[in-house]
Amino acid sequence: MFGRLSVNSHIGRYGRWRAVFLVIAMVVASLPLVAAPAFAKRPPKDSPPEEPPAATAAPNFKSVETAGGYLSSGSSLDISVPADVVAGDFLIAQIAYNANGTITPPDGWNTIDVIDHSSKPIMQGLYWREATADEPAGHAFLLTSGKYDTVSGAIAAYTNVDLADPIDAFGGQENGTSTSIVAPSINTSVSNTILIGFFSVRDNGSITPPSDLIEHWNHYSAGGVGAIGETVALGADTIFAEIGGTGTRTAVAEGSDGSIGHLVALKPATSTSDSDETYVQWEDAAALQGLPPGQY
Repeated sequence: MFGRLSVNSHIGRYGRWRAVFLVIAMVVASLPLVAAPAFAKRPPKDSPPEEPPAATAAPNFKSVETAGGYLSSGSSLDISVPADVVAGDFLIAQIAYNANGTITPPDGWNTIDVIDHSSKPIMQGLYWREATADEPAGHAFLLTSGKYDTVSGAIAAYTNVDLADPIDAFGGQENGTSTSIVAPSINTSVSNTILIGFFSVRDNGSITPPSDLIEHWNHYSAGGVGAIGETVALGADTIFAEIGGTGTRTAVAEGSDGSIGHLVALKPATSTSDSDETYVQWEDAAALQGLPPGQY
């Protein structure tokens, strides 16, 4: 008897638990579906970071020619003129010289700025001119320093620049042995200026341009001269749409024993066409009858 009661009690308890489970299952089934937690869709930890937006190069840039060498004092750096230059183009020259001295540009070139480093034997000169119909094949920049050393230079061509007053703003500064080559902020007065960064370093490695400037040249003076005997020149640009301070631009060199950074903003050419005028087309010519000319 005891055994039968024990079995019946066990079956009764089992039935009660089964009923409880069925009730719980019915309640869970009636609940709304819950979205998976947000972290379930996160990319794996080793996924590459998103790339920053690409910089926009100045469409006014045409091409560039570079030159360099190991020259004695009193010699000239001869730089070719870009082959696609036509009359009315804007030419801008950068001369980076591994010496304290002077740079004498050829006739017809205007000086933008020259920095002769106060504590390191390096200098950078910037010059411009308007290309003519009989533009020569090249130009020679005379270098005088009393020593034999390296030089690197470039002539870049731009189009649609205001040749009457091309330089909107410029600024430059010298840097010490830091691998950061800083060009100071300048204040522009015209929107959509062509902002060009010029960087030179006394170094044996290349220069990485600022992230928002498109590189057009990165030129070595003479390979194999030595860690502090190489002169490297870099040029890069973008369109600066705003008016006001541009902010500094910093290029990075592999090494440095003195460097110079410049920012130059060029004014875009103003339109001389009548495209800015407004015209009204009347569908009903009779509507013009009786109106004085000033109210057409």
